[in-house]
Amino acid sequence: MERTWVAALPEQTGRTVRVSGWLHRSRKLANIAFLVLRDASGLAQVVSTDRAHAGIPEETVVEVTGLATANPRAPGGVEITEPRLRLLSDPAPGRNADPAPSRSTSSGRV
Repeated sequence: MERTWVAALPEQTGRTVRVSGWLHRSRKLANIAFLVLRDASGLAQVVSTDRAHAGIPEETVVEVTGLATANPRAPGGVEITEPRLRLLSDPAPGRNADPAPSRSTSSGRV
């Protein structure tokens, strides 16, 4: 699958996409983690129910594959749901209080 730039996500609504960049920010609300991914073209929100995703330190380089889903409250009006994350760098040191997750899990997700 070819990489999609964050700025092109609105054109990909309803399709599976692959984006890569830095974890800009994350927050956990109840059982949902909201991750903001940054690439050279902008910011994208990733919505995950996987607890391990909430512990990835900011500025870690990640690749996200998921469904581009319309949401007017998300940056650019689109967010990535049903994500599969892969760390492309070692977890960035000293950015979050949570312990760094391992680079992979038994399900292939991080």
